[in-house]
Amino acid sequence: IHRILSAYEFERKQDLNIYGDFPAIVKAHELNFKEYILWRLDKNNSITNFQMTKMTRNGNLLSIQNKLTKCDIIETFDQYDFVGVVELFDSSIKKLQYLLANHNIDLKITNAKYNVNNSLSKINDRDYFIKNELGSDLYAKLVNLNEYDFQLHEYAIQKVSQ
Repeated sequence: IHRILSAYEFERKQDLNIYGDFPAIVKAHELNFKEYILWRLDKNNSITNFQMTKMTRNGNLLSIQNKLTKCDIIETFDQYDFVGVVELFDSSIKKLQYLLANHNIDLKITNAKYNVNNSLSKINDRDYFIKNELGSDLYAKLVNLNEYDFQLHEYAIQKVSQ
């Protein structure tokens, strides 16, 4: 759900004089967050299980199957050599450096923040805003529609934390 808010905030920052041909950017400028969510849900499924859909080798996996199992989610994650978790950025980068070192690649990364929205920087602030803005019914619907992304995220946290 945070990813959806982040995309909305990013699209609202875009200059309509440059990106005015992109419907999502125009709508982000016209609509509040709740209206934007309702518009997105009506238009397409780009805000439902986005990460899981992007990570499947067959992008149609979610539209073909009605129900994925925990094994499907683990298999999807484990097909990649590396997957990072935003809120565990430092740990994710250390894991990446370790994996690359096994191939004699010495990667030096400096931590710099780009594309960060500071208006709601704390996760608790973002949670409160999202739940307050959407209301309990729409929030619950979004959680349900993103069930696989939540499971994938949980598994990713476990893997990065190992």
